[in-house]
Amino acid sequence: MARLRWTRTPASRSLRAAMVWLPNLLYRWRRLMLEGGAVAVSGDDDVTSNRTVLQMEDRIRELERQFERKTLEVEILKGALDKSRSIN
Repeated sequence: MARLRWTRTPASRSLRAAMVWLPNLLYRWRRLMLEGGAVAVSGDDDVTSNRTVLQMEDRIRELERQFERKTLEVEILKGALDKSRSIN
């Protein structure tokens, strides 16, 4: 089998550099993700835990339902007011 030989072009130097820093970058991202997960569970100020996010989403859904009900009530009352005005 023929042995591959690196050429001395700028592209080959960039590729060799990428082969060095890319694995380091991936390991760094993985470490940050794992550390970030631990921080999120502890509930620090900078990071909101998943539990808190789920509670906020539930509250938002509840408020949206209430808003829809109130909007419907307003529409019904406007319709009733319009009918009462047209009768008088």
